[in-house]
Amino acid sequence: MSTPGYPISIKKSGVSTSFTGEACSNTTGNTYLIDDTNKRVFDRDVTPTFYANGVAILAADIVSIDYLYGKVTFTGSETEPITVDGAYMPMVEVAGCKEGTLNRTSAIHDYTDTSNAGYHTKMTGLHDVTITVGRFDDISHAFTDLIVSRTPVVIEYSPAPTKSYRGWFICENSGQNLDLNALIDESLSFQLAGNDELGKTFSRSDQ
Repeated sequence: MSTPGYPISIKKSGVSTSFTGEACSNTTGNTYLIDDTNKRVFDRDVTPTFYANGVAILAADIVSIDYLYGKVTFTGSETEPITVDGAYMPMVEVAGCKEGTLNRTSAIHDYTDTSNAGYHTKMTGLHDVTITVGRFDDISHAFTDLIVSRTPVVIEYSPAPTKSYRGWFICENSGQNLDLNALIDESLSFQLAGNDELGKTFSRSDQ
């Protein structure tokens, strides 16, 4: 089934904001999701503290934290209510966006030798993600400022209402197309800002 392009949504993060005592709900098994949809992008530089009925849960009892979707998975069952203290990145729509592309790549390395009997043997190397955005320019310096400040931001790419990708990106390019017979267009490109474990740098959701 084809999907129309109009549901696309591209957002970027604002300034990190702290929160305390936010409620979390069980999704499946021992996984919990912060209830407030506006606070589901955790600041990856602030380690959240989770509580089971008011008692802090030890790091050893946590399997993983998905910082980009506000989810945590515990090693076993915990006594509810589950709450969390931490910081989140408020997300705002990239104004005037008219198109966008997300590319996920994986380097492929060949390690064929004479024992491979005529077939190439390959393995997966480094992964990478890039985003490009086309938009109507609002004559602001918002994205140029990101380049100058070297500040990473969270970018959300949602090709459909129930499918989204989020990751920490660095703005690589911000350029304008000047045409007397058309509106001024701005082209943006973003490179993934890595160096973090899974769930901090890039993640996806089908909810």
